[in-house]
Amino acid sequence: MSTSWGFYNPVQIHFGLGKVKKLPSFVGNDSSKLIVTTSGHVSRAGVGGLEEQLGLKDYFVFDKVVPNPDIESILRCVDEFSDEKISSVVSIGGGSVIDTGKTVALMLANKNAELRDLLVDASHVKSLPHFAIPTTSGTGAEVTPFATIWDQKNKKKHSLSGVSVYPAMAVLDPKLTQFLPEKETVITALDTISHALESLWNIGRTPITESFACKSLRSSLSALPEVLREPGCIKSRTKLMEASLLAGMAISQTKTAMAHSISYPLTSYFGVPHGLACSFSLSRIITLYATQNKSDHVVPLMIDVQSLLDSLGLQTMLGRYVNQRDLDELKCKMFNPSRAGNFTVKDFEIKDLVDFEL
Repeated sequence: MSTSWGFYNPVQIHFGLGKVKKLPSFVGNDSSKLIVTTSGHVSRAGVGGLEEQLGLKDYFVFDKVVPNPDIESILRCVDEFSDEKISSVVSIGGGSVIDTGKTVALMLANKNAELRDLLVDASHVKSLPHFAIPTTSGTGAEVTPFATIWDQKNKKKHSLSGVSVYPAMAVLDPKLTQFLPEKETVITALDTISHALESLWNIGRTPITESFACKSLRSSLSALPEVLREPGCIKSRTKLMEASLLAGMAISQTKTAMAHSISYPLTSYFGVPHGLACSFSLSRIITLYATQNKSDHVVPLMIDVQSLLDSLGLQTMLGRYVNQRDLDELKCKMFNPSRAGNFTVKDFEIKDLVDFEL
C-alpha cells in the first residue's frame, strides 16, 4: 500500500430514509430537468407517481435506458432532447441508468462533442449538474467518475472517465430498494463485494480506500444474509446500500482490477449480468491473493467473504449463461490491461481463475 497518496471526490452525498423526498430542495424547480430512468420504473410509479415520488415539476422523461447501455441508446437520448433547454439531469435507477445519466449530462453540455471523442478523454469538458438516485445497492456509480458504455456491434466495453463524470449529488434512500427482487438484490450485492475486494488487492490502495472497503465488506457480510432471510427488512437494506456507497467511494480512487477484467467479455458476448460476471472468480482470486500476501491484515476478512461467496452457488448461476467451452474461448479476451494492471499479484494465469465445472 502506498504511503504517498491523495483523495478527491466532489460528490455531495445525502443518505437516509426519506431523502428522495428532499430532492426538490436539492435540485430546485425553476428550470427544466431531464429524468433518466427505465420504462419499468415509470410503469411502477405511474406518471403521477413519478412526480409524487420525486416531487419535481417542469421536467422531461427519458425512460428507454437499456441494461448495459450502448452507444446507440445514449445517442438516441441525446438526439431526443438536444433542442430542449435542459438545466440538469436526474437519474433514478441502477448502474445502467446512472451511467446513461452521466454520459447524457456531458453530451447535452457539449452539444458539438462526439461521444467517441469523449470516450478517449472526457477530462477537458464540463457537465450539466447530474443528480444520481440509485434504486439498487451495488454499482456505487453515484459516487464514481466513470461510466461504462458498450459497443454491442464490436463486442467492446468503453469507459467514460474524468472529473466531469462525477455526479454533482448522490441521493441514497434505502426505501427505494426495499422491494427489490431477490435476483437483483444478490447480483447487485455481488457487485458491491467485488468493488470492495478489487480496491484492496489494488496498486492504488490507500489507507482511506482500505477503510471504505473493509467497512463495506463487513456490512455486506452481515446484511446480505439478513436480506435473503427477510427481504423487506429496511435495516438490512440500509446496510447494503451503505456498503455499496462505501465500495463505490473506494473504487472512485483505485479503479477496479482483475475480476472486472475477466468480466467484460462475459457481459459483451453472453449478456452475463455485471455483478455475476465480476464476482464468480472472486473466490479463486482471494485464494491467490491470500497465498501470496499472508501478512496482509485484511486477508482474514477476505476469507470470511470467501465463505459467503462460496455459499451462493455462483458457478451454478454462471452456468445458466455460459458453459466451460464458452469460458475457454473467451480466456484470450479476459486480460484488460487497464484493469488487470491494477492487480497487485502478477504471477498467475487466467485459466487458474476461471476453470470451473459448469
